[in-house]
Amino acid sequence: MAVLGAAAILVGAGIVWVGATQGFPLSGGVFENPNLAAAVLIAILPLLAISRSPIIRFGAVPALGIAAAMTGSRAGLMALVVITVLLLRGRARWLAGGLAALGGTILVWWRFTRHPDALAWLRVQIWGAALRLYAQHPVTGVSPGGISDTSGTVRLTTPIGCSLHARHMAGAESSLLGVLVNTGAVGATLGLLIAVLMVAAALKISGEARRRAAIATLAGCLVMASFHDFLQEPGVLLWWAAVVGLLLALRDGPPASFSWSSRDAIRAAVAAGLMAWMTIQPALARHLASSDSSLEAAALHMLRLEPWDDSAARAIVRQALDKNARWTWDDAGRALYWTRHVTQVHPGGPASWILAARVNARIVNDLGAYASAIAGAREGFRNACALEPHLPWFWYEWATLERRLGHLESARRLAARALVEEPNFVPGWLLLTRIDLDLGQVKLAQEDFQRAHGARKCFQGRKLEPYEQQLLRAPAWQWRQLEATLP
Repeated sequence: MAVLGAAAILVGAGIVWVGATQGFPLSGGVFENPNLAAAVLIAILPLLAISRSPIIRFGAVPALGIAAAMTGSRAGLMALVVITVLLLRGRARWLAGGLAALGGTILVWWRFTRHPDALAWLRVQIWGAALRLYAQHPVTGVSPGGISDTSGTVRLTTPIGCSLHARHMAGAESSLLGVLVNTGAVGATLGLLIAVLMVAAALKISGEARRRAAIATLAGCLVMASFHDFLQEPGVLLWWAAVVGLLLALRDGPPASFSWSSRDAIRAAVAAGLMAWMTIQPALARHLASSDSSLEAAALHMLRLEPWDDSAARAIVRQALDKNARWTWDDAGRALYWTRHVTQVHPGGPASWILAARVNARIVNDLGAYASAIAGAREGFRNACALEPHLPWFWYEWATLERRLGHLESARRLAARALVEEPNFVPGWLLLTRIDLDLGQVKLAQEDFQRAHGARKCFQGRKLEPYEQQLLRAPAWQWRQLEATLP
């Protein structure tokens, strides 16, 4: 309890420090996501509230509650209200609960006015998309590998500014729904059984204060888990497991006997070993890889220690693609070698296949139109577009390759598909203009060029998101060249 409490105080102090230096509401810096910090603090508050020390009860608990509110997490604010109501008794419960609800409402309003978050309005659509994924795999789910990695990136049709598909579903935005989608009815049933057993254990705790604290902790974690997907955040899950396990172990009566030769010692050693492996292994792999002398050695080290982490291999491929000089066969062989690793590790990820497509397209551009390179590029583009059909630049790059190969009709069809996904995709209209000129369709080319001007005007006079900036980005020489070519 002392260790967890000290860690929570450090987290709370970090929130205050980040807020004092960067302003509120927090947009990052503490665990990269303020909701993760709120999840840590919410779970520990009931445990500290039953401490025998008045300094902790009347000093640390309110301070950590304020720190949790300062994260600006809306789910955290709701969890604070629930915890307050469950911890207190009598009139104080409803008075404090009402004040907490009022304060939480004010803070939520302040959060929306100071830092508007479009994700809050998209959460219902994300839940709907997650349920549709579950309907496709109702028994075993899409697999524990993660929604985006096993089913491709699910984009939401949400008109924002000048774009249609700026938002995508990286997770279920609910741990409960995430368990259902990832593991299906089998995993959800097991999870429900575990939850029932934990609630039953909490209700059997003899001390009233301890029983209320255990129930409040479970309720607070339930609220946070309902609105955030923590399945890819092992730090939060392990923290919750430690807090809940400690609370459920709090019982009246003499302490249980313990011996290093007992079964309890074996269970504790196995549990501690698993937790240590889950938290230390990825960090150890990255640390050892970072100490390697070359990027290739780091990639091999990473894939050997952590087979699912292909970040170093991706870095090698991107480094090769960023090379401005014309490729040699050594460059091509190196890029192809690591691209195969990337697509083998994450075959369901569009980012893996677009790297394969770009590497093969670069070979076609720099070294020649070899049949194997053309086939590899088309396979990469085909898979990337199938997994991520709403991103216009995948279709755009594929159309550019087909135009270079002289397949103008195919190029036009692919460029038109990019513009179906994002009608204000400026580079797409410029590419379509060039293709129509190649086909001798001057009138169509003029219309395409006018549409490019219209799309560019949509982005003027407003602050652009990074996704919109990519929709607008087109070299100035393309505009000048087309203006000089068109009658």
